Amino acid sequence: MRNLWFMVMASLLLFHVSALAQRHINGQWGVTPQLGIMDRLPTTAHLLTAGQGTVIGLDLLRYGKQERYWKVAYQYDRKYYGVLGQTLSTDRHTLAFSYAPIRFTDVRRRFYLMPLMGVYGGVERINRNVLDLPEGRLLNRPTGLAGLQAAGEAEAYITSQTALFVTLQTRYLPFSTLSQFRTAGLVGVRFTFFR
Repeated sequence: MRNLWFMVMASLLLFHVSALAQRHINGQWGVTPQLGIMDRLPTTAHLLTAGQGTVIGLDLLRYGKQERYWKVAYQYDRKYYGVLGQTLSTDRHTLAFSYAPIRFTDVRRRFYLMPLMGVYGGVERINRNVLDLPEGRLLNRPTGLAGLQAAGEAEAYITSQTALFVTLQTRYLPFSTLSQFRTAGLVGVRFTFFR
């Protein structure tokens, strides 16, 4: 009977410690592969519909004091447009630097919500730099991009070092030839580790 009581108490203690696990530890690193959609929800299963876009990305982050973090993120996005009966595309390669100044979390630290602010730079191409069309010729050229971005990220930890990741971000594109704002929703898996 005494052994049974000891095992029950040890199990409760271990569960309590793991349930209150510390995450976002100062000096910890994280990497997140992610993918998503851009500007509007797909209305069909066919992603070449005008106005729809896709995004893939990879970020690397480092946690600091008070569970705040800095991150650098690469993203590639492509969006489709209907022009003169043709489907044209734009694609962008960008590198962003962001900071999460505060975080909101539950008591057990299984769920996090963080607002982010940052800057990015990159390049925008139209129709993959193919300028000739059956109806004429595109006048646009590849454009350098730089601007501000804001985002909200959420993490739900499924193990002590792995979390499901969701973000909604918007970017201001002052140098784009097509749009001034670009919004994307992404999902991914965040893996954390120590170097």
